[in-house]
Amino acid sequence: MRQVFVHSTMKAMSELSVYEKQEPEIIPGDPSQKKKEPWWRGALDLLKFAVIAVIIVIPIRIYIAQPFVVDGHSMDPTFGPGQYLIVDEISYRFHAPERGDVIIFRPPKDPSLFYIKRIIGLPGETVKLTNKTVMIINDAHPYGFYLN
Repeated sequence: MRQVFVHSTMKAMSELSVYEKQEPEIIPGDPSQKKKEPWWRGALDLLKFAVIAVIIVIPIRIYIAQPFVVDGHSMDPTFGPGQYLIVDEISYRFHAPERGDVIIFRPPKDPSLFYIKRIIGLPGETVKLTNKTVMIINDAHPYGFYLN
């Protein structure tokens, strides 16, 4: 049966006109029949992937979240040196910072640095430090209250 099939296929191929083309028989798994793509097609796919990644990552990095590494002991024991943080960039667009929040900011004297600090005083309040205690004086507490 296989010989008849091959014979009839060969006969049909010889009867084709000059203008007709017939695709060769594809045998699955035969490496000699694998089409080779040009080298630049792979480079183009890689470039497409890189552009899409940049389009997605950069807005997230600028407007939503940013990575930081803690440098120094000023926030011990909450955050230690070398600790990796992902900082939310979008929350304070919807509400103001509150007492107890940890923020990262650039100091006015050296904007190349970043400081990480906890908010203890809010606008319009007076903060007094005495013997390692923190007293907050505001309109609601004219004689002040102590922070833990």
